[in-house]
Amino acid sequence: RNLSFKTDLFESSLQFDWNILGFEPINKQKPFTPFLFAGISYYHFNPKALYQGVWYELQPLGTEGQGIPGYGPKYKLNQISIPFGGGIKYGLRLGDGNYITLTAEMSMHKTFTDYLDDVSGGYLPLKYLAQNNGPMAAELSIRADEYYKLPVDYTFDSTRGNPKTKDWYVYSGITIAYILYKKEYFYDFAN
Repeated sequence: RNLSFKTDLFESSLQFDWNILGFEPINKQKPFTPFLFAGISYYHFNPKALYQGVWYELQPLGTEGQGIPGYGPKYKLNQISIPFGGGIKYGLRLGDGNYITLTAEMSMHKTFTDYLDDVSGGYLPLKYLAQNNGPMAAELSIRADEYYKLPVDYTFDSTRGNPKTKDWYVYSGITIAYILYKKEYFYDFAN
């Protein structure tokens, strides 16, 4: 298909961790644990394609006929996903009341959209798409002609993607967290 895209994805999430072995790095009893997590996130994305040295936002173009009567509205760029995953944590004491936690994790995100890459449904004939959504929508909906160096066109609703499956995205990373803890800051309510 010779389609390509990039997108910045900004996310805010609420997640709950389950420290499988318990995690108490401050008193050094349980400084290491594998963990699992799950939650909900709200994210923003905006797929773009590079064409002749210029990045074009794809959602406003309606490359699959979005906005044309009978082809549905343009997809929303703000969505909700379900993040879940796991990793490992290790707590280190740096000195008098100072701690860091080292974390390595992998996070899978189930989305409810199939347009992270602007591809889900079918192709439309180029002339029809250009007449209704403009010439750039037609140019960026079918990129195979650039690869084959031949004109390419499609009949109505030729397969471009699979709308029966939704997109996923994955994060992995290493985090260093500095824990501010001084024993005198905590009041002992038992005494």
